Amino acid sequence: MKNLNYPGGRDAVLLVHGLCSSPLEMQYLGRQLSKAGLAVFIPHLAGYGCIPGESDVRIGRWEDWHAQVARHFDALKLHYRNVSLCGLCIGADLCLSLAAERDNEVAAQALLSTILFYDGWNISPFRALLPLAYHSPLRRFYPRYRERSPYGLKNERLRKWVEQEMKQQSQSSVGAAAIPTTALYQAELLIGHVKRLLPRVTAPTLLIHAKDDDVASVRSPDYVAARINARVVRQCRLADSYHMVTVDNEKEVVARRTIGFFREILGDIPSVRLGLAGTSFA
Repeated sequence: MKNLNYPGGRDAVLLVHGLCSSPLEMQYLGRQLSKAGLAVFIPHLAGYGCIPGESDVRIGRWEDWHAQVARHFDALKLHYRNVSLCGLCIGADLCLSLAAERDNEVAAQALLSTILFYDGWNISPFRALLPLAYHSPLRRFYPRYRERSPYGLKNERLRKWVEQEMKQQSQSSVGAAAIPTTALYQAELLIGHVKRLLPRVTAPTLLIHAKDDDVASVRSPDYVAARINARVVRQCRLADSYHMVTVDNEKEVVARRTIGFFREILGDIPSVRLGLAGTSFA
């Protein structure tokens, strides 16, 4: 399974998952958005995402990641009244990159666990040396950055399940066990690009971030909020989650706040029962 699509009404949302992960980490949120009346598309991005069960992640250039998101966005624009964006982690950066390029074409965007600075409490101090490793012979010795506990998850039961899955194979349903150095290098280039273009972003923006995000502190969403030129900017802080907010303890809160924000901006999305007690990964 690569892409996930869910039916809806006249408005659509393009969901962008995290780096070296898969659409599965956005599945719960996608289903809730669909129940709320939005058509939802969660594509697998070649050279960016991984497919559970496959061992190799062939990394492309960040410009190729951006181009794929743009193509999916353009395809949705042909069939839907409004198209919004929602991204997790580096997926949020890709949303910002497209919003900066397309200006008024993006109806709204929800940015989840945005990364502009790798300054979370679980980030190894050696991670700062990865760009050096990429440009030197050290690259042979550090080809991958291995993920470590808590894997962005405060939910202990889910964390144990992901840890077991990573031991059995190279990926879990919420991401790869190890991220290639090349992927992190391309992500750094994307982040630099996004930082430069933030003033061009005018789309109404919601920033959801955990106070205790283990990968990126609240400095990242605060940086975005202070520099974009959107007419509407909302922030939401989560108190019982880490980085993977779409599957962690407050995934229902993430769904409610995202749906509420899109309703605020888009207007007449059909009002239906949200059914937020739905799908779980474990």
